[in-house]
Amino acid sequence: MPRVKNNLIDDVKTFAKKFIDTAIYTSFEWEAKEQGNYSFGDIILVAEGELNHVLNGYTTNKSQLNKLNSIAKKHGYYIEQGYSWSWHFVKLAF
Repeated sequence: MPRVKNNLIDDVKTFAKKFIDTAIYTSFEWEAKEQGNYSFGDIILVAEGELNHVLNGYTTNKSQLNKLNSIAKKHGYYIEQGYSWSWHFVKLAF
């Protein structure tokens, strides 16, 4: 796995560990787990609870969403929502 992706995973894990009910998958782990459910992006973050509410816009405080977007941008990625509980980190095309 490229170093940039490993660094992204590390940063997303550090961010997500303060929330309960979160998991992070590589695209390969996601494909093995979901077996045919549509996936895109290199890293997939799934969340229930507080982080899910933040990322779905159920709160007016956007600081956590902004932090996660900054992490993605730092590594050359952007975030697209898959399901209401999944967010996919997609490499920016230059």
